[in-house]
Amino acid sequence: MNNIETEKQRFGYWIWAGLLLVTSIWSFLPDIKDLFFVWRSSDEYSSGMLVPVIAGSILYSRIKNSGESPAIEWLALPLLFLAQLCRLAGVLLMSSFLTRAGLLVGIYSLLLLLLGRKLCLRNYAIFFFLVLMIPLPISVHSVISPLLQHWATQSAVFFLEMLGYQIVTEGNIININGTSVAVAEACNGLRMITAFFVTSGLIALIVNRSSWQKIVVVVSTLPIALVCNTIRLVITSIAFTMIDAREWEKLFHDFGGFAMMPLAVALVIAELAFMNMLIETDNSKGKAEKEQIVFKKVN
Repeated sequence: MNNIETEKQRFGYWIWAGLLLVTSIWSFLPDIKDLFFVWRSSDEYSSGMLVPVIAGSILYSRIKNSGESPAIEWLALPLLFLAQLCRLAGVLLMSSFLTRAGLLVGIYSLLLLLLGRKLCLRNYAIFFFLVLMIPLPISVHSVISPLLQHWATQSAVFFLEMLGYQIVTEGNIININGTSVAVAEACNGLRMITAFFVTSGLIALIVNRSSWQKIVVVVSTLPIALVCNTIRLVITSIAFTMIDAREWEKLFHDFGGFAMMPLAVALVIAELAFMNMLIETDNSKGKAEKEQIVFKKVN
């Protein structure tokens, strides 16, 4: 009789959790629609659309392979209340970043509610990965965008001069052999940075490496993205001295960034191989030192 009552109680808990999930998703719909609009209209943050799909797939696979059953965690309710407060503050202060942050906290709280603390703690890295689906605040974007644009221009000029080209710059316009190449805001590399962060985050989630190696992979995303964007601008500038820039500009802009993705992935793989080589070297040195100590003791 007690087992039957316990099962009924669990079933009732899951009913209440399901109703809470449905009502929460319904309340989050305006923010979800806003995010979809940003993903579809902004080149810089279009990669954010892949983040929830990747995170959901990896989380489902890990839970399935772990063999553990999800458990309802009612301590998620205060976190869900905090998410709604954050969204309300975003509406009152007209801050889209606050409302999106509230959506992110709401997703965390719902996952905690349905999965339980154990499964959430074991998959904490996926929670950090979900941050990549949120665009930067407008104030931050407006500050770093000109800086990245200036860096892209100056780094491209540096390498072009290293290759022997005579360069004259006017702001963010590069004049190379009588051909003007404008480094527009869309070429500042932010799109490449956000896309590479999603890619490196995915690699860090699926590779079987230690935590410090995964952190190195994620942190190295920024310099790798900047280098790849500089290479793209150098190749584009040289190409525009040989072909009609007006006819090929759209092609280079739309597909030039995608062409750098294999290079970025190759650099990350090379980085992992180098760290693996360092570990093997350290292990072999440690083993050799231990063998020497044992040999000395024996003698």
